[in-house]
Order: sequence, then structure tokens, then C-alpha cells
Amino acid sequence: MTTMPQLGQNALYQALIGRRSVRRYESTPLSEETLDRVRANVSSADPLVAANHFNVLIRDVMTADDLVEALGGYGRLLSPPHFMVPTMMGNAHVLTDLAYRTQQVVIQMTSMGIGSCYIGSLGREPTLRVRFLLKRAARVGAIVIFGPPATALGGRTMNAAMRTVMGSSKRLPVEKVFFEKSFEKPGLPPEEIAPLIEAARHAPSALNVQPWRFLWRKKQLTLFVQKENSKYGKTANQDYRFFDAGLCMANLMLGMRALGIAGKWELLEKDARDVPAYPPELEPVARLQFER
Repeated sequence: MTTMPQLGQNALYQALIGRRSVRRYESTPLSEETLDRVRANVSSADPLVAANHFNVLIRDVMTADDLVEALGGYGRLLSPPHFMVPTMMGNAHVLTDLAYRTQQVVIQMTSMGIGSCYIGSLGREPTLRVRFLLKRAARVGAIVIFGPPATALGGRTMNAAMRTVMGSSKRLPVEKVFFEKSFEKPGLPPEEIAPLIEAARHAPSALNVQPWRFLWRKKQLTLFVQKENSKYGKTANQDYRFFDAGLCMANLMLGMRALGIAGKWELLEKDARDVPAYPPELEPVARLQFER
């Protein structure tokens, strides 16, 4: 690995660590030039599976009723000028790839000073496909609302209060999610990857579940997720674990880019070989290969 730059002076790394969900916005829409930059970030997002097709619809919020119809009850709490509907079509790791690419766009918006908030949509995909004229095979893991964050004291207080209520300010201690050599040895990551794990820990997740677990073994980092978490709810909502894994993977990859570390993700199938032993409540998602 290469020598790491000063983290406090790295704009991309600070965007990863500093991003917070924004739930109160200024009503002024973003300029068309800024929206064009957002669209360019969509086009340039790196894939996990090149064959998957990623698309993002960007819409202005015309009325409060329009927002409520698109987002459900959340719309009554929010006043953003824009929202996006990221979709993915494909045959492999679709939700993970969808989240991976979407989070890259969101972090780029954060670095531009644009606020954002994920609104999970796995339980409402059929409704959203009809509303936005999407193909039946299109997956919609979340809608992203975005715009200029509220700067007045009342808006800032609202954003902080909502993060507290939703639990998004509470992150699991690193020793709860990081293991070295085996899952019998939780602890702190070695210095060489500690900033990357910190970036990964700051990824958003549905209902702040934080399903990810990291195993560092033989200079390889393997990402696992919990097979089930009651906070997600029942049936299809358990698939949020794959979407959340993609968000985490994007943060880790962007952290590597910020720190000048080369490497790539290898997605793991259920029957993948050479996966280290792991507890039955977990399942492997991907392995990070660092380039020497």
C-alpha cells in the first residue's frame, strides 16, 4: 500500500466521514449546471457488475402532495427541491451493485455541498415501477432526496433531531464489526487499513442496522453481512442487507481512492471457495484484493 495523505486535508475522505442524512432543505432548486454535474457523476459511477444496467431518474418536487405520493409518509417531514430514483436491471448482485453506484453519486453530491437522504423502497417497488414507468425487472432499493441543506437554525436543529430519532448518529463500535484472522478475535483494525474501516463504518444503512462485518486475514478484507435482522422487517425487506452491503463497499472503495490505495472488489457467490470460516448467522458478500 502507498503512504496515506493527511486525512484532514482530503476532501473526498472528509465527505465520506462527514456526510449526514439531511431531512430539511432550502426550497431553492439547484442550478441546471449543478444538476448536470450530478448527471455526469451518475454516468461515471464505477460498476461492480459491468453487465448490469444502471439508470437514475432525476425529478423536481412540484408539490408537497407529489413528494408524499413518491416517498410515502416521509414526505410530510421533508421539503427538498429534488429527488432521484436510481434503478438497476441485471442478473447478478443487482441490489449490491445498485447501492454501490448510487452511493458514489451521493458522496460526490456531498463533496459539492448538496444534502441528501435515502428513503428505502424495497417494500414499495411495484408501486414505484408504475408511478415512474419502470420496467418490471427494474430494482429500486431506495429513493434519494437531495438539495441545498437548510442553513437557518431551525433547519439545522430539525436535521440533527431527526438523525437522533432515526438512530443514524449511533454507529456500532469498530470492535463489534471488525475481526482479525477469525471471528473469534474482534478488535481494532491495523493502522494500514484503519481509515478504510472508518470510512466503511460511516456508510448509511436501512434503519441504521449496520449489517456489515469485516474479516482481515492474509492481507485480504472479506465483507460479510448478517443473514437476518429483525429491524428490516419480514420477507423481501431482508434484502436490504445486500443493498446496505453495496453502500458500505462504495464507501470503502472511495476511501481507497481518497488515500491512493489500489485494489478491487471480488463479489462472492454463496458456494464460493476459499472463504474463511464464518458463523452461521453471517454470509459472505465480497472480498477486497489490495494491489501491492
